[in-house]
Order: sequence, then structure tokens, then C-alpha cells
Amino acid sequence: MLKIAICIFLVMAVPGFVAIAHAAEYMTAEIPFPPPLPPPEPELPPARPGLLPVELPPPPISLAHVMRFTIDSTTFIDGGIHRTLDAAPFIAQDRTMVPLRVIMEAMGATDLTLTGSVVTFNLRGTGFTMTIGQPLPNNLGTPVIVADRTFVPIQYVINEVGALSRWDGSARAAYIYFDV
Repeated sequence: MLKIAICIFLVMAVPGFVAIAHAAEYMTAEIPFPPPLPPPEPELPPARPGLLPVELPPPPISLAHVMRFTIDSTTFIDGGIHRTLDAAPFIAQDRTMVPLRVIMEAMGATDLTLTGSVVTFNLRGTGFTMTIGQPLPNNLGTPVIVADRTFVPIQYVINEVGALSRWDGSARAAYIYFDV
């Protein structure tokens, strides 16, 4: 109906063939619809216990060292340098398990020893002891030995030795941030 009224107006206002041609073009022209809205962004999966979501801002600048461990990969990044592990990090019982020695040595731990099933080390003047196969304090998981390497849940590193971490679910990678 609106198109007809506009055509009549054009014919009356502008005499001649030009007005009729414009009216005919207007009546046959398709009016584009607005583009469809983009799909909503998918909801992020809930963060794994003990890990910070990827969306959080980077840790404070005082946490100068970062390590990146990718699940099922023997390559890791230590302070920007690619290195190789003897055994890859993995997920067990909904816990991200990371190699203890590599992290502790990067953090400056000393006297890291395994006697029987007891692991001990010193870090910044504090002694730490854990028993392989026995639950860690505060329900942080259980250390295990895989391929002759001691693996601990990343929550242990975060809570007990003063580090931060975040989980990148799309890359299946855990980042550990700490002071050196």
C-alpha cells in the first residue's frame, strides 16, 4: 500500500517519464532485510577446581616466571623456552597432574629427594614432605609416579608453594605463574 502511495506522489510531483520510471524501479526493488544477529557466544565451561579461568587478567607483574604444560605433550614452555619432559602431564580423577621436579627446580627448590615412597624438598626455607599414593593435605589430590617421575596435582603447587595458575581448555594447557 505504501509503495502505491509513493508512486502516485512521484507521478504527481515530478511530471514526465522519469518519475514513472523511478516509481516503477521503487516498486520492483527489494528492500533488504537487516543481517541476522550473530549467534550468541557459547557459555564457557565451568573452571576446573583450583584453576583460574582464562578470562582473568594476567597475574601481577611480580610473578615473573610462567610455565605452560599441555596435557599429553612432553613439550612444555619454561619462561619462554621450549623444553622436553620425560613424561607428559595428564588428567587423572579430574585433577591436572604435573611433574614435581621440573616445577620445583624452576621455583628454586633444593634437596628434592625420593626415599622409598616419601618425597621431600625445601623451598624458600620451608620443608615439604609427601608420600606417593597418599592424599595430600586439604584434599588437594594424591601424588603418583608415572614413567619414573613424580606427578602432583596442580592444586598442590598453587595452594602449598605459592603459585597461581590458569587453565586454557581449548588448548588443554595449564599455566603456572610464580616468583623466582
